[in-house]
Amino acid sequence: MERINIVEEDGTVKMILTNVGRFPNGKTKINGLAVNEDRKKRSGMLFFNEEGIECGGFIYDGKKTKNGHESGLSLTYDQYDGDQVMQLLTGCR
Repeated sequence: MERINIVEEDGTVKMILTNVGRFPNGKTKINGLAVNEDRKKRSGMLFFNEEGIECGGFIYDGKKTKNGHESGLSLTYDQYDGDQVMQLLTGCR
């Protein structure tokens, strides 16, 4: 499975679990709203509030490099219809 949308009875998307290829950005609309065009695609999950507005998520990545590895994760919670009010961010190179 490449992507799972958790949807309420009324059709409102509440959570998305996705791989990199199916991560929403660009021209994608969720709950009738355009998503962030500039966001880099990552595997993870996105959360949506009762009105269908994105309100946070958990994304991660990692890979081997010629000098070892690099990895990162971000867990965010957004203010209402705004940007992050809390973010746990880590990266390793």
